[in-house]
Amino acid sequence: MFYIANVDTDNCESGRLAVPIVIHNTGERFSNGELCTLEFQDGVSPNGDIQNDSFALFIEEVYNIPIAFPDFDLKIYNRYGSLVFDGNRNTEEFRGESNVSIRLGDDLPSGTYFYIFNPNFDNNLPIQGSFYLSR
Repeated sequence: MFYIANVDTDNCESGRLAVPIVIHNTGERFSNGELCTLEFQDGVSPNGDIQNDSFALFIEEVYNIPIAFPDFDLKIYNRYGSLVFDGNRNTEEFRGESNVSIRLGDDLPSGTYFYIFNPNFDNNLPIQGSFYLSR
C-alpha cells in the first residue's frame, strides 16, 4: 500500500490517502483483460545513426531490463527457426550479428527475426515477438 499527500508552501501536509498498488507479472492479465507485457522495438537498423542500432534492453526513463530482470535470457531466431543470438546481462546487445553457431560474428541479412525474452524472475512468463532487421 502506498500513501500520497499534498505539502503546501508552509510545509504543512494534508491528510494521507491510501493508494492500493497491484504489480502484475509479465504474462498476467489486467482486470480489463489486457496482457501485462514489455514493449520491445519492432525494428533494428545497425547503421551507426544511433537510432535503433541495437535491440535495446535499456531505454532511459522507460525500462532497464538488466536491472529489473538480472537473470533474463534473450534468444533471437531467424525465419527458419535457427538460433542466431543468445543473450543475457553479460552479453552485448543484439546489433545484427550472430553470436552462436557457425555464423559467429557474421552480419545477419535483412529480414524478420523472432525473439523470446525470458525474465527468469518470480512468476513472470516469457514474452515473444518479432522485429525487422534492416541493413
